[in-house]
Amino acid sequence: MKKFIVKNSPLWQTKDVKEIIKAFKSDAKTGLREEEAKSRVDEYGSNELVRIAKTPWYKVFLRQFTDVLILILFAAAAISLAIGEGNLAVGKVCPGRERSC
Repeated sequence: MKKFIVKNSPLWQTKDVKEIIKAFKSDAKTGLREEEAKSRVDEYGSNELVRIAKTPWYKVFLRQFTDVLILILFAAAAISLAIGEGNLAVGKVCPGRERSC
């Protein structure tokens, strides 16, 4: 199957309707003949958009945690929790103090 491209054509929206009809060898009142339409479908494929599988939301969410810096932050939070500095692990720091509250 090949793409239907008319050589040396500007943007279609800038062309006159009659020019476009002539370029596609069609008729404004009757359209394509049945055999011509079937021939074009066989040659170029049907006029349908291809559906792309949508990525599930949980995969998009989990993909955010594959960055190295995010993993380092998680490791730092886990270490803070393990040594008893839970407030640091969640980002709670009292003002004016070097250690967490």
